[in-house]
Amino acid sequence: MKNMKKGVVMLLMLLLVSTMLMGCKPKVGPDESAKIISDFMVKGDRTKISQIIKDKKELDKYDKKEKDTFVKELKDSSSSGDLQITDAQCDEVYDSVRAALKKVTVTTKKVSEDKDSATVTVTTTYVDMTSVVKQAVTESVKEVMAEGLTDETQAKNEAVKAYIKNVAKDMKEIKPSTKTVSNNFKFKVQSNVWVPEDEDAFETKLGEMVLGE
Repeated sequence: MKNMKKGVVMLLMLLLVSTMLMGCKPKVGPDESAKIISDFMVKGDRTKISQIIKDKKELDKYDKKEKDTFVKELKDSSSSGDLQITDAQCDEVYDSVRAALKKVTVTTKKVSEDKDSATVTVTTTYVDMTSVVKQAVTESVKEVMAEGLTDETQAKNEAVKAYIKNVAKDMKEIKPSTKTVSNNFKFKVQSNVWVPEDEDAFETKLGEMVLGE
């Protein structure tokens, strides 16, 4: 009887330890985490991101930083050419770019995994925004030249309006590539979730992938 009781106690202890270990294991695997994080960064998809990042303020902060950086770069590039672009025009371009990126497909596959590190292959289609921008510039120049404007300031303002209109239209009509690009990324366990080992490098490379760079 003593041996039986001892055996039961040992089994209960093993069960308790196993349960505790299960509780410490991330609920979302590294490949699924990579997919969720990529969809959020590329498409702004928040459907499952709460499984990785609980704080909504952090998500809002990330979105704001992305938009602020985009708008600043757009305004800086226009001011260098002595062109004026409004906040509303910046918003229109930004929204069209986001719409284009939503068309990108992201898939992930786990290559390897141990206790607290993993390697995941991220594969994406991409959108050729460089071609869209060049096309929008060509269309805008033709439109402004056809108006026969003689005032330089007026011509520049009309060129900006035409460019914003054309780039927004072309971005919304853009089709993602049929080809894909892939890269391997290291992931680690942090606060009981799988996250990129180097978040900045992951974000930078992912951005290059979805733009086909």
